[in-house]
Amino acid sequence: MLGLVWVQMGLAGMRVVEEMWDPKVDVDWAAMQLENQLELGIGAVFAVLLGLGGALLLARRAAGLTMVLIGSGLGVFVNLGPIVTDRSAGLNLLHVGLLLGSVLVLVAAVLPATHRWVEACGNAQATAVNTPRPPVPPYN
Repeated sequence: MLGLVWVQMGLAGMRVVEEMWDPKVDVDWAAMQLENQLELGIGAVFAVLLGLGGALLLARRAAGLTMVLIGSGLGVFVNLGPIVTDRSAGLNLLHVGLLLGSVLVLVAAVLPATHRWVEACGNAQATAVNTPRPPVPPYN
């Protein structure tokens, strides 16, 4: 969800800048467009980390847990910056919500129960495929 929100913010910002682009106005349009492209890239990274990591976590893979930990940890730091620097109450509220979501996912992923749940799934294929059958005792 975090990644999709960032992607949406980047795309919406790029569209707004393109619609408002006016060379007569003294605004650095290229910098605004670059900021929106960075938001789009950040959102894509979060969408991959948290989306694929969540799917792998549901499949009880340790790699999924690692991806979710990295994605939510990055989400915490990425959402702290706009909260400190932005003056808009609406955007601050959005980033506070995203920050709380990232913290909740991070806490849930760090809990020992999550690690036990991932480790409880044994290897689905305990023996090698092409091994001969074990000897069977003779039946008389």
